[in-house]
Amino acid sequence: MLTCHICSNSYENPKILSCWHSFCLKCLEEYIPENSLSLVCPLCFVSSVLPASG
Repeated sequence: MLTCHICSNSYENPKILSCWHSFCLKCLEEYIPENSLSLVCPLCFVSSVLPASG
């Protein structure tokens, strides 16, 4: 329950998407297309708008 679904390790600096799935910040940074303003959840495919502050 406390593991990232991208790296399968314990969360490091977890971030929650609008769909309520959570991932490590580092994993999300690698998963997000460069200069993108949104992200599609790798689990449920719901789109989340990224905050301008990161």
